[in-house]
Amino acid sequence: MAHDPKTARLAALPLFAGCSPRELDHLAPLLDEVRVAAGTVLVREGAVDPQAFLLLSGSAEVSVDGVVVAHVGPGELVGEMSLLHGRAPRTATVTAVGPVEAFVLTPRGLSSVLEQAPTVAARIEAEQERRRGETGRPG
Repeated sequence: MAHDPKTARLAALPLFAGCSPRELDHLAPLLDEVRVAAGTVLVREGAVDPQAFLLLSGSAEVSVDGVVVAHVGPGELVGEMSLLHGRAPRTATVTAVGPVEAFVLTPRGLSSVLEQAPTVAARIEAEQERRRGETGRPG
């Protein structure tokens, strides 16, 4: 398989640590890269959107009911809870604080990531538990 330039970016992220080069080469084509400006809403509380975002650079704030509850940065995945739980309504709003680069995962892409990289699936599940504690809301 041809080496996708996204593979190196994935390999540098803690979420994908421990994945083999072959796994990363398989996963990279499933991701689209986007760049957004400060103030862009990546995820809107209550919406049902078909994507998640894996931040590569920049930062974003997470708010619930208009109250900022967390900040996320490079290497963090946002919006996956809705995809993993049957496209349930979003539990928080995530807004870019400055310019953000991110990989976009669709439901199919996220499903493939979870199937191809069980270590990643375990890390996502652990992160969901941590966030539930921060927001006080179920996934």
